[in-house]
Amino acid sequence: MIKQYSKMFDLCAPMKGCPAHQVRHLFMEGDHKFKDNLGKTDVHCFLLTDMLLVCKAIAKRGLGSLKVIRQPYLTDRLVVQQSNNILNCIYLNE
Repeated sequence: MIKQYSKMFDLCAPMKGCPAHQVRHLFMEGDHKFKDNLGKTDVHCFLLTDMLLVCKAIAKRGLGSLKVIRQPYLTDRLVVQQSNNILNCIYLNE
């Protein structure tokens, strides 16, 4: 039962709620510090048309591999504020 809910999403698939001809685009990417209730982590983020992906580098014999470490944050539920060179992101759950 767990496998049916834990399969990875397809970044090449059409965006949910959009016509098939509208494709996902990468707007920005970069290295950041991610802070939550568990502490600080070095992450690499991807801001796409419809989601923000938070990834962590994993070392696999010199390859630059990334692993998604948080659920994809949908951009329509993301509130972003900047203060004192700090970017604060708040995700609005249901």
